Amino acid sequence: MKTFFWMLLCGLPLAAQPPNGSAILADADSRAYYLYAGSGAEVLAFKSKDLVHWDPPATAFRVPAGWASPAQGARDPRVYAYRGKYYLVVTLGNAANIIAKPPDSWRTITMQGVQLFVAESPAGPFAPITGAADKPHTPETFVASGGSLFVEGDIAWLIYAHDWTQMVDASIEAVHLKADLSTPAEDAIYLFKGSDAPWFPLQTAAEKNPRYYPAASPCMWRTPGGALLLAWSAPKNGKPAVALARSVTGKVRGPWKQTGATLLDDAAQPTIFQAFDGRLLLMTADGKSSKFTVLEEAGGALRVKAATPARKGAAR
Repeated sequence: MKTFFWMLLCGLPLAAQPPNGSAILADADSRAYYLYAGSGAEVLAFKSKDLVHWDPPATAFRVPAGWASPAQGARDPRVYAYRGKYYLVVTLGNAANIIAKPPDSWRTITMQGVQLFVAESPAGPFAPITGAADKPHTPETFVASGGSLFVEGDIAWLIYAHDWTQMVDASIEAVHLKADLSTPAEDAIYLFKGSDAPWFPLQTAAEKNPRYYPAASPCMWRTPGGALLLAWSAPKNGKPAVALARSVTGKVRGPWKQTGATLLDDAAQPTIFQAFDGRLLLMTADGKSSKFTVLEEAGGALRVKAATPARKGAAR
């Protein structure tokens, strides 16, 4: 029944509008694309061979019994191929577990974190990793979300957003995981903060309301030229936008600097991936459907690739 309603909601079969999802995996083994979306306590997987026509969704994950509450849902799912298996990175929470409240914090904070699960197939089912504790991979006292996986040499990093609801000025952080991804190998590190978004220096008007600076959905990408980039999203003039940061050293530990320009307006939840036809694509979501934008490398960064003008007299 849930699949039927998803088909109605997303307009399947989809000839022009991909379903609304959080991230996409271009699976080299099956030469298929898997798009993942949170739906209540489940993660749904859509499969496509061409990014145009999509199979009906199938359940890839259900929130298991443990620290997380199914009532809080499964959000921001991403899946990665790693050492012969597939790993789901997902945001879970438990509103009944209060980790801080006034006067020790500016508001009541409940448990929310990013956890990894494993499967033999990109379609799931994803289950807890052997040897992993029943808790998030992010620090237990952090309100974390929007995790992604990045492998640097032989080091696996979990990149995530430390939420503004706890920090006011959110931060993008990373934690080095053990090789089997079961647990952290060391303490989390800070990369940069939400107020570093390139459009905030233009903010000059005084306001009576307190300012807060969300940051979400970090996604790393290594260019062919060796530059290490990080796409992330934050509000811009009341709407989401995607910014791009670059590691000065070319390593996850940074330091990181913003490239100084908005990568894409009116977009959130960025995922950068290489399509099977060789195009470099940025997938973003607007709450209704997913959008694919062609990118190109330029000067050690990325930019939206301009459409090629049609030749005079050519058929359109």
